[in-house]
Amino acid sequence: MVEVVEDQRIRFVANPNYWEGNPKLDAVEIIYQKASSVALEAYKAGQIDMFSPDPSQLPAIKSDPELSKQLVTYPAATTIMLSFNLTKEPFTDKKVREAFAYAFDRKTYCEQIRNGDCTPTLEWIPPGIPGYIGTDAYAFDPQKAKQALAESSYGGPEKLPEIKLTYNSDDPAARPRVEWIAGQYRDILGVNITLEPVDGKTLVAMRKDPATYPQMTLAGWIQDYPDPQNWLSVYWKCDATFAQRFGYCNQEFDKIVTQADQELDQQKRIELYKQAEQMLVNDVPGPFLYNPLNIWLVKPYVTGYNPTPSDDAFPGEFASLMTLDVTR
Repeated sequence: MVEVVEDQRIRFVANPNYWEGNPKLDAVEIIYQKASSVALEAYKAGQIDMFSPDPSQLPAIKSDPELSKQLVTYPAATTIMLSFNLTKEPFTDKKVREAFAYAFDRKTYCEQIRNGDCTPTLEWIPPGIPGYIGTDAYAFDPQKAKQALAESSYGGPEKLPEIKLTYNSDDPAARPRVEWIAGQYRDILGVNITLEPVDGKTLVAMRKDPATYPQMTLAGWIQDYPDPQNWLSVYWKCDATFAQRFGYCNQEFDKIVTQADQELDQQKRIELYKQAEQMLVNDVPGPFLYNPLNIWLVKPYVTGYNPTPSDDAFPGEFASLMTLDVTR
């Protein structure tokens, strides 16, 4: 890493002492652009070689005879959830959390609101990763949502405290999506959600501090390594940095994942992780919503990359840095 210009770019150059030799590229530069509309124009003008479009841009891109040929799509080892601060009302009440989980129409959200850039999920560990259980718990059901809220300590929407959905306002394209989420809870549960726009840097800082973690916000996890330990122990144990931020702690869950972390028999440890995953689903720390697809525009002259589900910064980030090439 040779240059960091905050909120603008980071530049990496090849390490001449790297054990495997020299990569095809001399350098990689990651450009930060908050407005997806500006980034798309920069891509069209050839100022950047790869760009991950906002879901709102996908219909126009897919209908464009040139840009549509440059779309690269691959699965992402990522899960996005609606994260609750479990130390703040009303989400201290499990029945309220159940109501919010039942009231979210994930299929419509992925297909229509995000223009097909994700697949719905009802659990934390994505399909294809050990520990995935394939649950149907808390699937979209408006009647069960209303019933759960009625069974809560609040008895219905009238006595709920104000609920704020804090979101990243850097890109205006995000606003219609959070408005749709608020509309779901208004129309199904009769709950009015206050939208709280916050710039990305501030929101990151808020999420890192248990004292300022938002009452409700979109959050998620991108896989570091393909093992359920990375999805469960690292994120959800009582002493995990992430779980502490929003107040999740289940001692029985900790006991099971700790046992799994120490188990040498692969089959036994996976079964233990599955038990822990089911326990997490049952706790409803927040509605698990979707697994994104990684969708990128990549110039035809970019070659030598083989995307993996862990690649988030750009296609080929982990497995193809030695072969990634630009041949104009």
